[in-house]
Amino acid sequence: MQIRAHVVQILLCNYDLYCTLKLFVMKRFTAFLFVLMTLSLAVAGTGTWQDQSSGTLDLLRSLHFADENTGWIVGDMGTILKTTNAGQTWSPQSSGYNTPLEGVHFIDDQRGWVVGQGGLILHTQNGGSSWSLQEGPYSGHLRAVFFIDESHGWVVGSSEHILHTADGGQSWNFQNSGSINNLRAVAFTDNQRGWTVGDSGTIMHTSDGGETWEEQDSDTSRILTAVHFFDENSGWVSGTMGTIVKTTDGGENWTELSTGTSAGMYALSFTGLQNGWAAGDNGDIIFTNDGGDSWSGQDSGIFNWLWSLDFPDPHHGFACGHAGVIIKYTSDPQMDAPELFSPADDEEDLTTPVHFSWEELSEADSYRIQVSNTYGFVTRLLDQQGIQESYFEAEHLPSATTFFWRVYAENDAGTSSWSEVYSFSTAQPLLPDPVILVAPENEAVIEVEDEEEEIWLIWLTASPEATEYHLKIANDSHFDDIVVDTQGLND
Repeated sequence: MQIRAHVVQILLCNYDLYCTLKLFVMKRFTAFLFVLMTLSLAVAGTGTWQDQSSGTLDLLRSLHFADENTGWIVGDMGTILKTTNAGQTWSPQSSGYNTPLEGVHFIDDQRGWVVGQGGLILHTQNGGSSWSLQEGPYSGHLRAVFFIDESHGWVVGSSEHILHTADGGQSWNFQNSGSINNLRAVAFTDNQRGWTVGDSGTIMHTSDGGETWEEQDSDTSRILTAVHFFDENSGWVSGTMGTIVKTTDGGENWTELSTGTSAGMYALSFTGLQNGWAAGDNGDIIFTNDGGDSWSGQDSGIFNWLWSLDFPDPHHGFACGHAGVIIKYTSDPQMDAPELFSPADDEEDLTTPVHFSWEELSEADSYRIQVSNTYGFVTRLLDQQGIQESYFEAEHLPSATTFFWRVYAENDAGTSSWSEVYSFSTAQPLLPDPVILVAPENEAVIEVEDEEEEIWLIWLTASPEATEYHLKIANDSHFDDIVVDTQGLND
């Protein structure tokens, strides 16, 4: 039997500090631990957590999945690991640095960013085959990164620093967080609304892309380490001492939830409004199926501290942490995933409203549809649950844009897996037809006795594409001498 040394990492009072103590124990005891940590154990519900081989003993700090198969993990000594087969194997990628890496985020299976200590920001456009350095204005400790699309991203770190880019990281600029505390996590629901969390119960919110940040009352003073928002209203934040707080109104009010544990919950992930997981101290994992109103423990099968957690779909999740540990959650779908019908994959030049249809499943009670402008569904322009029919209509989707969509089915027993991801693109906007001038008639002469007397200008349009009008009045036919220039008329 092959024996390996186990690493126990002891957390000091400062959240950021740890030391590593290698314990070489008796052969029999080491063998017992090895078997125990690789068992696949049943957990509450229908899923199991199973240990995966990372090939490293480095501390793994953050992970992110673009889909159920493709994901990345970053950690100490510049470690970057990638899987393309749902964690069956993890392959190292060269970051070019030995700096501790603390945050990773991808918007699809090709484009992603990594941040770390020393102000390090790395970017890839080829799935991590190569990483390039992006210059930032800060040389301190960067802990988390979040991109809403290929252009707009935020990084947070020590000493209340927030960095922002609007050009994919070609340039980074400071934003004033308004906080004096270290910031540890960040999440956005679109390129305007976002939240960042950190020490002393700090929760900061922006509704203008970070131009201004306002503090929200978190209902706790503990260190907050993770934030997840399902939409602009519903969000959860977790931290030390079993702390999880929830909002249903965008953070105007936060309520501390009863988790039943005093273990630190450093990582958090939700797959919808109801099902969510939190993980932290000693491999502890808790699960909710009612939005956080109640929590139950799940047996991870390991005792390593867990720092990051991500569920790419309701049936597959991953966590990572101390001593190179990676574990995977798997549950059995309660029915087959529906087949997508319309729009067909790669269909082009669709006009709104867009009509979606998919396979009707006899065992399904309802369906959930998501539409995003990113393959990884980072931004969801549509996320509708409880659809009773196998079709849906979306009226307001931007023109000249590529979208991705998927569907799953659900009933009282649970959900199916997500369907395949299909893409489609909307057409260029149609130009409205010219308006028809009605009154005054052409070359009409109007006698005005009072300068304040109103003159009605009336026109017609048969074009439904017209949303507003631009009116100009001039003293000459070339409109060189303009006396009225009004835009944004709606009538």
